[in-house]
Amino acid sequence: MSEKPLFSIVIPVYNNKKYIGRAIKSIFRQSYNDWELIIVDDGSTDGTGELVDELAMTDERIRIIHQDNQWIYASMNNGVKLAKGRYIYILNSDD
Repeated sequence: MSEKPLFSIVIPVYNNKKYIGRAIKSIFRQSYNDWELIIVDDGSTDGTGELVDELAMTDERIRIIHQDNQWIYASMNNGVKLAKGRYIYILNSDD
């Protein structure tokens, strides 16, 4: 991963183990590779946090933030604060 990727993709997620994998796979299917992925786990209790931790071990461009439940807007803001990309894209965890 470049030190400053062109795109930062932020995915706030709460209890969405069922669909988060599909959202992440959609990012990997893109032909452009200069991105970082920041997943903000907002205190999930359904195994979502463990799943995204496993996925993060497969690619150095993925970073995970675990936080106590603060709702979606705080999750987005916390992800954006850590973003290094020139452009930031918010992706819903069930898209």
